This record gives sequence, C-alpha cells and structure tokens, in this order.
Amino acid sequence: MHITDFDHLITETSSVALPESDAAAPGQLIAGLRARALPEGAAVLICMPNGRNLLKLFFALVAAGYVPAMLPPATPVLRLRQMAEDFGAVAVVRPRLGEELCKELHIEAVNRQAGWEVGFFRTLAKPVTEPGEVILTTSGTSSHFSSGCVHSFDSLRANAHKHAAEINLGATDTMLINLPLYYSFALVAQAIASIECGARLVISGPPFIGSQYVTDLARHRVTVSSVTPVLMRTLLAHSAAALPETVRALTVGGDFLAPEQAAAFVQRYPGKELYLTYGVTEAGPRVSTGRAHEANAKRFASVGRPMPGTLVRLLDVDGPAQEGELLVHSDTLLKRKIGRNALSPLVEMDGQTWLKTGDIFEIDEDGHLFFKHRKSDFIVLNDEKVNLAAIKQFCRALPGVLTCKTRSIRRADTVDGYFLEITVDDLLVGPAEADAMKAEIMKGLKHIERPSSLTLTPVNRQQYEFYK
Repeated sequence: MHITDFDHLITETSSVALPESDAAAPGQLIAGLRARALPEGAAVLICMPNGRNLLKLFFALVAAGYVPAMLPPATPVLRLRQMAEDFGAVAVVRPRLGEELCKELHIEAVNRQAGWEVGFFRTLAKPVTEPGEVILTTSGTSSHFSSGCVHSFDSLRANAHKHAAEINLGATDTMLINLPLYYSFALVAQAIASIECGARLVISGPPFIGSQYVTDLARHRVTVSSVTPVLMRTLLAHSAAALPETVRALTVGGDFLAPEQAAAFVQRYPGKELYLTYGVTEAGPRVSTGRAHEANAKRFASVGRPMPGTLVRLLDVDGPAQEGELLVHSDTLLKRKIGRNALSPLVEMDGQTWLKTGDIFEIDEDGHLFFKHRKSDFIVLNDEKVNLAAIKQFCRALPGVLTCKTRSIRRADTVDGYFLEITVDDLLVGPAEADAMKAEIMKGLKHIERPSSLTLTPVNRQQYEFYK
C-alpha cells in the first residue's frame, strides 16, 4: 500500500469530525512549498488536532520529501519559535494563524486553505534533516523546552510492523485512536501500524471521558485500542463502563501500569487480551510487549520480552537485585537528536550502536523486563538518596489525584531539593480538601523526602488532557 493510500480506512468520531467544507487537500500545501522554492528535506511544524486532516498532512509531507514534526496544537509561542529555529523549519501549519501569532513567530506570508492555514517563516536556515526523515518531538526540562528525535520513516514503518505482529493486528481489525497523534505511541503503534496492515482506523481525541470512550468502542465495533495507565484507571474505576464484546484487545503504553490494575483488568475481562508495552521515542518507539492475559501474577509487573530483532542489556548493574540502566539495540533507533542542549543517547559498545534509555530495569531468567524506576528518579539530599518515583506513586494513590510531577532544584553540581506539582480533580478536591491532602502528603513523607514546594492545581477532569 502506498503511504498516501489510506483515506478510505479512516472514520472520525463526532468529537473530532469537521464539516465537509474543511476537508483538506494536502496537495495545495505541497504546491505552496514548491512554489516558494523551499528545499526538500526541510522541516514543517504541524500543530493540528487529532483527525483525518492531521494524518493526511503527515503522510503527504513525507511523500513529497519534506519532514513533518507534529506538535500539540496548544504549543506555546516561545517553544514553537525555538523549535522552528532548531529544526530548520520552513513553515508551520495550524487550524488558524492570527495576526499576533504571525508577528511573534516571524511569519512573512500565510496561505489559507480548507482545513488549515500555512505560515511561512521569514528567516530560513539550512535544513538539518533530509527527505525520508521524520521528527518525533519529546518534552524537555525546564532548562530547554524541547528536542526532536530524527527517524527514518522506513524505520518507523518497520517498528509498526513488529508491534502489529506482537498484538496480532490485521486487516480485519478496527483500531480506535483516542490518544494525541503527536505521541509516538499513537502515531507509530496505532496509526502507522493500522495503515500498514490495512486495518480500519477510528480517530477520536481528548478529552478522555470513560463513558464516551466505551460508546465509541461499541458504535464503531472497535476490536483494538490503546490507553495509558491513567486512562486504564479511569476505565476500572467506572464499573458501568464495561468494554463491548467486539473489543478483543487493549494495549497499555506511555507509562507503566501498576500490576494490581493489570490483574483487575484480566479478572474483569477474561478472554480479552491485555498487552503491556514498553517503548521510548528514541527507539522508534516500541521495544517490548508483555501478554498480561497469559501471565502469572508475578509477570503482571513485566512489560514482556523484547520484540524480534531487538536486543537489550543492562548497564552498571548494581546491588543484589541485579538492576541496571536498560540499553536497546535495534534497526529502528533514532538516527540523531536535534535541538539546542540536545544530547545524543546513543553509545557504541562491542561494535554495535545502543540506546541509553535512562530507565532502570531488572531482567529475569526468561528475558522478561521489569521496570524499576527512571534513572533521574533518584536525587541525593544531604547525602541521603531520595526516591522521587516512590513519592509520586504515593501521591497518585490518593483519591482525586490525576497527575503528579517532580522537578529537581539544581544549583551548580548539587541538588538542593525538588518541587512537587500535583493536579487534582476539582469535583473531588475542593479548597478544604486540598489543605487536608497537603497535610496528608507531608505527614506520609520522611523529613528528608519533603518537597521544597508543594502545589495542588484543581482542574475540570473532562477538559484536562492528562494522557501521560
């Protein structure tokens, strides 16, 4: 199948469907790029919501020799400007480009087309990418906004094929995509995998509402879908939101699912398949797949074995548990990383190129991978090691908590503390409950573990994008 021959496979749910007048014609965008003599291999930033138009843009740019970089539609202006500079972008595509935004992004001309507007940047740098490549963006830290992983499009297709084989995805399946397509998890393991297999695609989008998700599964007779651990917790918490008979499999990615939640799903839905996956954007992205529906209780905590053609090893193994940083070697690794402050995660060992994931794992005698924590999840305060992963896990178990993040406070070469930032459901945690929750958190932590600053932000759960 040619990469542009997929439109007939796509259905949109009512939450993302656009009027017929907004049906996009990517050929106009390509013609506009070529009319301005913009070089093939140059990057184009795509800030579009989930839907048919977004995928049509992505594949049309790849086919024409340009390099797509998909970003969240609400990406701040400062970050857009920085990535435009760092990625050597020649244009940005958004549903609308207002006058103020054009001024801040230094856009010299705008083409208004059905479904989107294209802004052409005034200052053009030499492309840092080549035809046939794709930029997958990754979230940065407070010291730098974002970086990009440059992949060969062919290697993304190869990764998608491997993942499809792992979950038995085929032409008779219908895949529901409700995660943002700018996540490599959704783009490669769902969209590209489905298109390569000839499976039907149903595209939805945020916000995630458990009852609506189940309704979409039933209405479109979906057989396969993917969720993050947060979304799985939402599904398990609503007993009325039972999965339809048509659903044969769910995959979980983006983070690690607690083993008790994997067990709860398998117990509630005997006969349905549950795949626990591990991947990182730099790996293209899928690395391993665990079959929870076939596992014993111990392996509900495992993300399975590496996919075929993927090798893993542990670096700096320490302690009786034999844990170490996971290194990955495969034919779908990124080619390079771009962006200011971007550091290459690739190392050469024993004549092979390996990806340093930054994740600490244990590997059992049968080759099953068990995630332990992020390498960056430990900080040292006053000569004592503090486990930020355990602190986040403690906070996430509290009623009403949606997300929990930590940010280390660094001065020179030392860590002086950390910020603890928690997002809560405003229907469950009001002002009075917030004070009580703060007190409970501080009481549950040792003195050395307590954050320098603790903030609770209440949000409307149905409008909040909390996919990761």
